[in-house]
Amino acid sequence: MAAQQLPVTAKAVIGGETIELEVASTAEEQTIGLMFRDSLPANRGMLFELPRPKAQVLWTKDVNFPIDAVFLLDGKVEMVLAELPPCSGDPCPVYGVSKAVDQVLELPGGRAAGLGLVPGKEVRIQQVDYRTQG
Repeated sequence: MAAQQLPVTAKAVIGGETIELEVASTAEEQTIGLMFRDSLPANRGMLFELPRPKAQVLWTKDVNFPIDAVFLLDGKVEMVLAELPPCSGDPCPVYGVSKAVDQVLELPGGRAAGLGLVPGKEVRIQQVDYRTQG
């Protein structure tokens, strides 16, 4: 299976910084996520939008770098799991939250702390279409 690179279709403005987001919308895109990728630029993340708020889990199978997982509900951080290690074995650990969330933002490891992401912090996510910008 090859790494997927989704188009940037959203952005998050966090503490004055703009993070470009690849949005994993379909079940297949969400299943693949960041698998087989070697890195993410510091100004890039992947956003998982859930069809309805629910407890959410993830794993880092075949992700080749540490990631931060930021669990959001109604635009506010519920929990941050930092520096989740890569996993190439089987089975891989599963990480998640028991609280209902409606989005998960994956960032390069350590980036959430650098952006000051803590529970209760607001994260504004806006849809964008860079293809139509001149």
